[in-house]
Amino acid sequence: MGAGLVFSGLQIVMGWYPPPANTWWAFILCVLLDYVIAFTIIGAAPLFAKPFGRKNQIMRLTGYGVGAVIVCVLRYVSSVLSGGILWGSYAPEGMNPWVYSLVYNAGYMLPNAILTGIFAVLLCKALDPHTLRPMKKV
Repeated sequence: MGAGLVFSGLQIVMGWYPPPANTWWAFILCVLLDYVIAFTIIGAAPLFAKPFGRKNQIMRLTGYGVGAVIVCVLRYVSSVLSGGILWGSYAPEGMNPWVYSLVYNAGYMLPNAILTGIFAVLLCKALDPHTLRPMKKV
């Protein structure tokens, strides 16, 4: 989670997009929803993987994949909230800003969640996530 927090700070410094609303609340929400929450939540994936256990390799890998997908969904929720609250003015004329935010963010977050889940399983099958050494057969 610490790495995600640092990454969110780097994203702000390297590619800040101020929200169209010019208030302090919009600024704070933009920082929280688009950067801090969106990237820091990724570090919570192991918390969602724990209930699957560590003894059985299939369950352990399933836990890693599910954990990765859940944090991507939480990041999607953060982005949808940001889109509906802050960026709604970018919705096409006559389109509900919340629907636009749901569709727009799903366009890149859904493939991201699927690929992240797959790569998390493949990576954790090859390397122990705690030691980064080749996985021992259980």
